[in-house]
Amino acid sequence: MYYKISRVISHLAGLFGCFTAIYLLCNEFPSTEVTLDYQGVIIGILALLVTLLLAWNIYNAIGVEQRVTEALSKQEKHDIDKDRAFNDLKNEVKSMIADYQASTSEQINQIKERAESAEQAYIMLFNAIQGQVGTLDGAKDYLQRYMHYQTALLALLQCKHFPSDIRHNIQVLLEMMENAIDTRAKDIENHLTVNDIISEEDKKEFIQDMEEISRSTRTEFSFEDRRRFLLVAEKVKTILEKKSLDSCLEPVS
Repeated sequence: MYYKISRVISHLAGLFGCFTAIYLLCNEFPSTEVTLDYQGVIIGILALLVTLLLAWNIYNAIGVEQRVTEALSKQEKHDIDKDRAFNDLKNEVKSMIADYQASTSEQINQIKERAESAEQAYIMLFNAIQGQVGTLDGAKDYLQRYMHYQTALLALLQCKHFPSDIRHNIQVLLEMMENAIDTRAKDIENHLTVNDIISEEDKKEFIQDMEEISRSTRTEFSFEDRRRFLLVAEKVKTILEKKSLDSCLEPVS
């Protein structure tokens, strides 16, 4: 804005000076004859100088305007490049933060899954040991032992991270469950005392665990393992139904 005003003022001042010089020369040295004298030469030289001055000012004004336009274009381009570089850097930082958050979230989920698997593995080992302790003690509460093995099997199937020998553990638990129920049947045939006491609340939870195991989609829990489990589970359900019927038929004291 300041540049434009100063340029207009300079042009007006030049024109005013030119007109003033011509006016003063004409009044001071009037001439009625058209001759070539020193006055005409001086006036011609002055007119030429004024013309050159005006042309030079116009040339400078155009040049300055071009230089200013180029400078503004370069500055604008520089600002655009700077903004583009800043946006690229900002997007890169956002991408790095997003990748870090995703990686951290995945690591946290893996840690949680491993912690849950470790907890399920502890439950499996604890219940398997409880069942084995009953076997070593010669206890006759076969359903309680079976419940321990079944809880261990359910915990094993819920482990997302477990050693590669998981199939061996499944087969060992199924074998223990079969032995517990088959041993009960043999003891009944031999008229030995069998203690199959189980509450109604435990019975409901027991059956729910059976159904959850039978619906397991774990690839290590093969079709043969599932069939084997269901066969033993049917024997257990028969025992539970018989115990409920026996409790109903007991005489009221």
